[in-house]
Amino acid sequence: MKKERVALEAKVGLFVLVGLVILFYLSFRIGEMGTKLKGGYQVSTLFTSAVGLDVGADVDIAGVKVGKVSSVKLQGNKARVVMTIRKDVKLGKNATAIIRTHGLMGDKFISIKPGNIRVGTIPPGGMITKSIPSVNFDQLMSNFSEVATDLKSVLGTFQKGIGGEKGAQSIHNIITNFEAFSKNLNKLLANNSDKITKIVSNFEQFSNKLNLINKKANLLLDNLVTVSQDLKQGKGTLGKLIVSNEVYNQLKDAIGNLQVLSHKLNSSKGTLGKLINDPSLYNDAKKTLHNLKVITAKINEGKGTLGKLVNDKKLYTEAEKTLRKVQIGMEGLDEQTPVMVLSSVFSLFF
Repeated sequence: MKKERVALEAKVGLFVLVGLVILFYLSFRIGEMGTKLKGGYQVSTLFTSAVGLDVGADVDIAGVKVGKVSSVKLQGNKARVVMTIRKDVKLGKNATAIIRTHGLMGDKFISIKPGNIRVGTIPPGGMITKSIPSVNFDQLMSNFSEVATDLKSVLGTFQKGIGGEKGAQSIHNIITNFEAFSKNLNKLLANNSDKITKIVSNFEQFSNKLNLINKKANLLLDNLVTVSQDLKQGKGTLGKLIVSNEVYNQLKDAIGNLQVLSHKLNSSKGTLGKLINDPSLYNDAKKTLHNLKVITAKINEGKGTLGKLVNDKKLYTEAEKTLRKVQIGMEGLDEQTPVMVLSSVFSLFF
């Protein structure tokens, strides 16, 4: 009996010793974790409700634990939650804090969407501006209860409205009127089926025309875009006029030359300027044209030698005869010329 009692006490002692070792180990691990979190930095956020969220609750990102909830305090009418985050975890300024639950009835924890660190990071002691509280099941059930009460009230009112003989007669009248309306509508459709078909056909034609117009409009817009791009790239004459400084300078020089020329013309410089501004040249030209008109009239009337030459047929005939005689004389002279030359040579030697 004594041996069995000693063995039992030894077993109990061994069990207690193992429990103390495990407890010591867990304390060491928890202390180590707390030391690591103390080396992190704190950020805070505001929730409209932090029901069920306790100090020491986990903080994770994408399911990975990165910190702990350090404190939950009331600030105004909102809950201010301070979290301790590991040093190696960076949160963007557009980060979001969400209160979630492990399972349906599990502990609450905070899940953080870190956001984009390119827009900047939240410094130690900073705040996460975006937050989403957890669903309050008590409030949700209360809202459902209110909705159920309102629905029950509406159904009761409806039941009172249709209850009794008057309500049944009203429903019967509604159904009868709907049946009559349906019959009239069927008759209307049957009697005007051709017109309805034409209306549908016209609508289809109109729709096709709209599609064609739409295609043309799109093509026009594409052409306008192409022309605009060509103008921006300096293609074509108009594009060069818009983009090219050389063409602009040439036009500027041409306009300057035109201004100088216009000034010279207004100043009566040069022949053209004198013709434009000197009235004496105009008068001389007018007199010359008048004299030419008079001479032409005299010639047409046969006055003077030139007029007679132009209008008198006898002079033309005599002139023609004289020219013929001259021509005959020239031909005879051509025939006598060799004989005269030979006689002259012969006289030189003899």
